[in-house]
Amino acid sequence: MNRGTKEGTIEEIELVKLLNNKSQSAKFWQILKLDKENHFAVHVIKHQLARVQGKMIKPKADIYIAKGFINNSDLESRGYLLNEDDIEKYKLTKVERTGISVKMRDSKKYQILKTGPEAFRKIFGSYELGAAASLYCLRKTELKKNKAVLIGWKTNKKKFIDFYIKKFADVSELFDDAVKEDKKIVIAKKIKNNATSSIYEIISKDKKIADYVFKGVGNFDEPFTAYWIFEADKFRKLVPYDFRVTTGSGRSKGDFTIVIKPK
Repeated sequence: MNRGTKEGTIEEIELVKLLNNKSQSAKFWQILKLDKENHFAVHVIKHQLARVQGKMIKPKADIYIAKGFINNSDLESRGYLLNEDDIEKYKLTKVERTGISVKMRDSKKYQILKTGPEAFRKIFGSYELGAAASLYCLRKTELKKNKAVLIGWKTNKKKFIDFYIKKFADVSELFDDAVKEDKKIVIAKKIKNNATSSIYEIISKDKKIADYVFKGVGNFDEPFTAYWIFEADKFRKLVPYDFRVTTGSGRSKGDFTIVIKPK
């Protein structure tokens, strides 16, 4: 199963070749604190089991490091490119916590995480929080779509009201046909903003959840998590950075997701 866009895959391959051409990549191996003579970059070309989603998906790591021996002339003859299919051929050993996430040079709009209702509930504890962050609140004509939002997020009006009644005494009015649309807009906006802020705070304050969101820790086996990032031609250790919470583009088509993007 192939992964990623054509352009992204090309940049991943370029980095693998660069890392494996040891005469040109010494500074990167120093950052990794690994001996460049017996470590090699391996391109991830297969989907991996995600525990939270319970299915095979694209892992966080685009590249990982493996240890062993490969004759330099053999490596040179193949253009310094190695992928997962070469692990067994060269009897290489995967090195944990060496996964690298490669970001396209001209991309500033990539997704850190995209999660649907089931995975969201497992990580954040409820469907209702995701539903609240997905509410329509800009145009009066869209307010009627909020009933579909609840269904898409595997909840209902009663559960949603019970979830928010202590914070927002007027939450039930959001679904009351007798209430004016102007007031519904106000209610929907404050609930949506609160939900978005809550998700942001949970990720920011809970290291375990932050590691899941940014690195895939707890979701993928090693070395398919991402402890390193290559972005704008710079190589660094991946630590959580500022982000924003939004909804996926498929909301209008019934595909409800929460998306985490760089701020």
